Amino acid sequence: MCKVLENRAQQDEERMDQLTNQLKEARLLAEDADNKSDEVSRKLAFVEDELEVAEDRVKGGDAKIMELEEELKVVGNSLKSLEVSEEKANQRVEEFKKQLKSLTVKLKEAEARAEFAEKTVKKLQKEVDRLEVSKPAPIWESTAVVNGEFIQLKSADYLGKYLVFFFYPLDFTFVCPTEILAFSDRVEEFRKINTEVIACSVDSHFTHLAWINTPRKEGGLGKVNFPLLSDLNHSISKDYGVFLDDLGHTLR
Repeated sequence: MCKVLENRAQQDEERMDQLTNQLKEARLLAEDADNKSDEVSRKLAFVEDELEVAEDRVKGGDAKIMELEEELKVVGNSLKSLEVSEEKANQRVEEFKKQLKSLTVKLKEAEARAEFAEKTVKKLQKEVDRLEVSKPAPIWESTAVVNGEFIQLKSADYLGKYLVFFFYPLDFTFVCPTEILAFSDRVEEFRKINTEVIACSVDSHFTHLAWINTPRKEGGLGKVNFPLLSDLNHSISKDYGVFLDDLGHTLR
């Protein structure tokens, strides 16, 4: 009986030693778990801080995105405005090109008229210098267009002055208005040498008025700086010997 009790006591001691060892291991595991829990808590706190910072960055990024979107809208509107301005500028350039082309043509015409008038002035000056009066010019009186009005003119109005009295036919050719405009552009040069200019044709004074009231760019004369005399009954042109009966108009 004593032997049995001794064996049981020995077994109990061994069991107690085993339980003690297991308790120590459990404590070590618990301490390790506590340490790991603390580490996880620290990491969790760090991650939460990082998350908060990230959220702040996201909010700042959203605000920046909205700001950039507004700037993009402004830039887009500016580009549209620039495109419209460029289109308008291109249209103005095309208009200027057309105007330049038109002005170039007018300049060439004006230069041609100026050259013609200059030659005419020189020729007439030479004629005046060598002119000898052989007989009086025919006396005339008729209606003229002067500065857009109907005026009754007569040869006696020009006594004591030289007079360039030229006829043009009623044929509306290019030469006809060119001669008239050339004289008109240089009429002051004639007046400086005590010479007046009158153009005469067999059409009516109403036709003359309509012609000067039509702009040059539309085929008219525009403003003319000397009288346009009407010889509707052909008496003046016949007296000067320039009327062509078969054609019904005068020599140029």
